[in-house]
Amino acid sequence: MYEENWQVRFSECNMNHELNYNGIVNYFQDCSNLQSEALGVGYDFLTEHNRAWVLDFWQIIIKRRPMAFEKIKVDTWANGFKGFFGTRNFVMKSESDEVLVYANSTWVYLDTQKGRPTRVTEEEVGMYPVAEPLDMEDVGRKIEIPDNMTLIDETVVMPHHIDVYHHMNNGRYIELATDYLPEGKDIYQICCQYKKQARLNDRIRVYRNVTKERITVVLKGVDDSIFATVRFDTK
Repeated sequence: MYEENWQVRFSECNMNHELNYNGIVNYFQDCSNLQSEALGVGYDFLTEHNRAWVLDFWQIIIKRRPMAFEKIKVDTWANGFKGFFGTRNFVMKSESDEVLVYANSTWVYLDTQKGRPTRVTEEEVGMYPVAEPLDMEDVGRKIEIPDNMTLIDETVVMPHHIDVYHHMNNGRYIELATDYLPEGKDIYQICCQYKKQARLNDRIRVYRNVTKERITVVLKGVDDSIFATVRFDTK
């Protein structure tokens, strides 16, 4: 298990002084990246070998969002590898070890030259300590899309959405989807399924379905292909 300690920045919070949803994802991403760097299998290693880990699925459970300036700890660990998939858990805790947010994630190992998934070698797997997975409900890796989705907006991928791999960073899809949450919804679970990489200047059409129990947001290209589907489950 790898742990990092932080203090929630004011700039990461919403109007209620709570860490915003994108901030949660960023802390998790940063923690996993820092572990990879510490193990010697970070960005430089991956670039040299024409490889990248890209997110396939998030399942994030929110018990309480930390407040501005609150000190937090984030733990992460790999819990398995199979073929070109890797799975990883995250736990965000308060300074007193209260569990605030925890997550499961599925990643795909990508050959960046060929632009397609590739198997993780035994040597590469051996570089990561592997621990038991969190006891979480298995929701699968596919989000069911309701039939009656409504087109509510269209936007464009801007330079500030792009990461070092020249595509829209995975947290940005969730950040974009949260802009279309109805007011007053108390979210306890976020699931995000990634289907296609959005790149600079791509146009994204935003479709939404709202029920009492959940909000589903589908981000599509102009050709009707899906970039990502984000599901917010409410209390």
